[in-house]
Amino acid sequence: MGQLCYTTVMPTVEWKLKEYLAEKKIPALQVEERAGMGRNTIYRIMRGNGVKLIDRQNLGRIISALSELTGQPVALTDVLELVNDPTPEQLEQQEAEKRLDLETKGWMNAQLAPVLEPFDWGEAGPPTGQAVEVIGGQILVIGGRGDD
Repeated sequence: MGQLCYTTVMPTVEWKLKEYLAEKKIPALQVEERAGMGRNTIYRIMRGNGVKLIDRQNLGRIISALSELTGQPVALTDVLELVNDPTPEQLEQQEAEKRLDLETKGWMNAQLAPVLEPFDWGEAGPPTGQAVEVIGGQILVIGGRGDD
């Protein structure tokens, strides 16, 4: 008996940190320093595709740093947003991630073949005419009649 398979569209949590920092005119480096976070952590969060998981302690450090820098309370909704309707791109990405395991992703991302230079056909240029195939010493025309 086969398995029943279906997909559920799960809401996603998206960062709004980039927009918040732009609105408040706060440099990302200043937030990193105030929060005591590693180099480029805030920049990775701002890219949107960088940091996927963050623990509550670090989230609290970011919110505390923002509160100190702005002098105002900062809510979770100021830096995070629950997105209930994923875009078609997000749905496609979710499906792709389900299909591809880590090993497959590694092979897909591997640069296994060198980049080939364009072939130099010389002055005559690329060949024209009909496609042919040689089988057992016989020339067979693949692309149409042989008398053209």
